[in-house]
Amino acid sequence: RPTLTLGGNRKRVLSCPLSSATRRSVRSTTHLNSTSVSMKIWHSYLIYTSVALLTGGTESIQVEEPPGLKVFENGTVNDIVLDCPFVLEEGDSAGLVIKWFHLTNPVAVYQWIPSGSAPQATGILEGRVDLEYQVSQDNYHRHRALRILQPTTELTGQYTCSISSFNDEKLYKQNLIIYSEPQEVKVWTEQRDEQEVTVVCEVNHVFPQPRLYLLQVSPAAESVVLSDGKKVITQSQGTYNLLMERTMSDHDLAGATVFQCVVTIPDTQVQVIAATKYHPRIRPKMEEAKTGGSAAHSAVSVVAGIALLVLWRV
Repeated sequence: RPTLTLGGNRKRVLSCPLSSATRRSVRSTTHLNSTSVSMKIWHSYLIYTSVALLTGGTESIQVEEPPGLKVFENGTVNDIVLDCPFVLEEGDSAGLVIKWFHLTNPVAVYQWIPSGSAPQATGILEGRVDLEYQVSQDNYHRHRALRILQPTTELTGQYTCSISSFNDEKLYKQNLIIYSEPQEVKVWTEQRDEQEVTVVCEVNHVFPQPRLYLLQVSPAAESVVLSDGKKVITQSQGTYNLLMERTMSDHDLAGATVFQCVVTIPDTQVQVIAATKYHPRIRPKMEEAKTGGSAAHSAVSVVAGIALLVLWRV
């Protein structure tokens, strides 16, 4: 039964116990309200997903081209443009920011905010970018591209363009190679042991780091790549120097042999070849056997001829 408790300065408290039927009704109402909220959330999610599927997804930024590669020889061009092509859905330019990153550096080397911030270049690109360059007249694409002035080898590497808005973000990558051909490629042989020869290949002042191959070209066989050679790589003044050597036995060489030093730069058309010819000091074993057999046969023939001549005179 309802009770009322009063006393002094105490607050009035009214205790009114609920019947079991009333408690069941409250629990039922609470469950219905919770179910109703869950159904509304689920209904909204279904509508959102359906619209996304019908419109091709929820992404609002689309990159127009696959990752790019640009290759130039050092000192041959005055400027290079790295573009960041993208498409925005209508009305989805809020919070748009364009950033460029170099290699794995987490700090942007270029940034442009179309809503009010002028282009800025920092780090390796500070003072090397034309900040006035416009690749488009569109307000949201005008300064998206990099125009690099007087590019040199140290600017080689992967550049990543970040296009981000309040609703989406996309990345576009461009690989830039500014190469420098080797100033010197040499190959020679050294006789450090009585029955061995050491082939040495030297490459100086090349960028980026090249691939180096040592080939053996014999008269009676195809070219063979000499693996397991000792290689030393050093750097000086922003370029690479390589030295490779391989020791072989004269017994393994079938006569005069040409050794080639081949230098290539990855992702370019650069290939430089130097060659030298070597004459083994020891003849191949098979050749020695054949030569020895012929000499013995000749000696027997001479002795037999002399014997016949003596008998004929007698």
